Amino acid sequence: MRAFDASWRVLAGAGLLATVAVTGCSAGSTSAAGAGGGQPASQPATATATSAGQSAAATPSASPSASAGIENLVVTSAVRSELAAAYVAMRQIPAADVSGTQPNSVYYAYDQATSTYWAMADFVATQTDPQNVLVNFQDGGSEGLYKKVGAGPWQVQQGGDPGICVDLRFFPRAVLKAWAINTTLPAGLNC
Repeated sequence: MRAFDASWRVLAGAGLLATVAVTGCSAGSTSAAGAGGGQPASQPATATATSAGQSAAATPSASPSASAGIENLVVTSAVRSELAAAYVAMRQIPAADVSGTQPNSVYYAYDQATSTYWAMADFVATQTDPQNVLVNFQDGGSEGLYKKVGAGPWQVQQGGDPGICVDLRFFPRAVLKAWAINTTLPAGLNC
């Protein structure tokens, strides 16, 4: 289940924040760890779907950061809407089945060397959805993994379990590191 992945990401973020606090980094730090803090560049609020299924969350004010040529970008409402539209098209589900995204689950980056945008989002089913729809959001079904070259369309793939294995197969390690997502497999897990 994806909840496992979120918990190790939260633990990694908490450890990173504790390290930053102990070392006494200034608030004006421009390091990737200081700007990202183990979380996505944006701090998305749980959004509600509009009648067209578009996310209506407020635009966050976090600043982007760069790591190994990868720029960690702020997720705008327009990008969030593009990701939601690509997700429902890939899943072939009604836009009304999606109520928004999980808090702190939307990541967005740009690789200058390849002119490629990368994104990840974990969507939430509408609470009034029938049980069969809710079940389809389990075991990675709620997650979209995205790639877009230049101004082209988003290419989207559904997530899966274990999430770290799917993430490592889809995203370059430098992108995951820019997002402060651990790329080391837990003991005993083979992908």
